[in-house]
Amino acid sequence: MNVRMVQKMLNFSKLFHSSNYEEYYLYDDDLDIGKMQIIYKNHIEINLLLVLSAIEQRTNVNDLNDYLDDILSEVEYFSCSLIENIYERIEITLFVGNIVGEKTIERNIS
Repeated sequence: MNVRMVQKMLNFSKLFHSSNYEEYYLYDDDLDIGKMQIIYKNHIEINLLLVLSAIEQRTNVNDLNDYLDDILSEVEYFSCSLIENIYERIEITLFVGNIVGEKTIERNIS
């Protein structure tokens, strides 16, 4: 079984930045697998727009969910510094083909 290390899989290349919006290309090694949009509101929304054909080049059908979980974990790791600042919640939505996944990360306020 081929095990991938989280936090080492993706490369993020910033495409666009403004005060309330950022956009990144996502690469697995040198393969462009899609885009990530970060929208700053009173919370943070992250949309992952992934290319199904590129994802299929990186994994087989049986491992697709594991691969997408790895991507979500890596984006969560990438976004940790955002939530440590002034934002209390990050909502991550993943779109690939007809698959939609969602995850919410909340800062523990004590």
